[in-house]
Amino acid sequence: MRAAGPWLLTKGVARMDATMTRTHVLTRGGRLGSGGGVGGFLRTRHPSPFAQVRATRSLAVTALYGSVAALTVVLASTACVDPQQKKIEPRPRAGDRRPATAPHRGPGRMKAIDAPPSYARYDVSMPRHERVGTSVKGRPIETVTFGNGHDCVFILATIHGDEDAGTPLVERLRDYLRSRPDLSRGRRIVLMPLANPDGMAEQTRGNSNGIDLNRNYPAGNFRASSRNGDAALSEPESRAIYDVIERCHPRRIVSIHQPLRSGVECIDHDGPAESLAEAMSLHADIPVRKLGSRPGSLGSYAGVTLGIPIITLELPREVKGWDGRRLWDAFGNMLLAAVTYPEPLTALAGE
Repeated sequence: MRAAGPWLLTKGVARMDATMTRTHVLTRGGRLGSGGGVGGFLRTRHPSPFAQVRATRSLAVTALYGSVAALTVVLASTACVDPQQKKIEPRPRAGDRRPATAPHRGPGRMKAIDAPPSYARYDVSMPRHERVGTSVKGRPIETVTFGNGHDCVFILATIHGDEDAGTPLVERLRDYLRSRPDLSRGRRIVLMPLANPDGMAEQTRGNSNGIDLNRNYPAGNFRASSRNGDAALSEPESRAIYDVIERCHPRRIVSIHQPLRSGVECIDHDGPAESLAEAMSLHADIPVRKLGSRPGSLGSYAGVTLGIPIITLELPREVKGWDGRRLWDAFGNMLLAAVTYPEPLTALAGE
């Protein structure tokens, strides 16, 4: 039976993405024929040659994009994953405790500093020499430190260049402490034998700029002048002493001077230092006398401003020119009393 009528599109279009051709399922009369021969048949409409080229090109581009995407995923996975990588520990949160042992640090890695450097890593029985500053003319200003204890005493000499008897005296104290390491046990003894090297070399009271270093400190009574300096700590020598005080936090200070005239030697004191002055006076024929705080002096700054006990030791004027041994025999026990204070002195300088 042959059905009449036009060819009708009765079913949807099935797109074949693999070949990019369109197959139309067509039936004549909307159904398959019956009877003799083929009552219905499947007819496929093929695209034009131009459409085939365009479809083939689209297929190639699609396949290329797919390949590139797959390759990108593979490369990214390879770059980001290390098969030998250790397990990543979670980042510590605020308040977490640090591990008991620090992680291994390979060569070239930064080393974390958990605490400031400490003298405890050094052999405390050996003196430690340090250059803490330079004078106006470039001469070194040095300290020698014994011990690593919390009880720190700072002893300096010759802040006035022409009052230089204290330098050989402090040098003799240095030599004595080398032979008596027991005295630095539990203490830190900082010695500055020469605070004003230019003034000593030129035998002048001030430094090479003509500034009185003992009037150049940031005390509450500092007064700027041509003698005291345009500003506190304007001079490198006074800054060196200031830095030692800031870094070492001494519990007591002794600064050795000589008076301008004979007969006025004394143990002057500023801050809560009267008992220290009395302890030192037991070992020398020098009286305790309170002279008052001078403007911008080290005594005013350390004793009044900072509240550190400080002794301004005025040796007799006549000792200028004495050698170290003679000075030590006369005043060594007095310095040792300042070292051991508040404990009574048991090791005498002559022993």
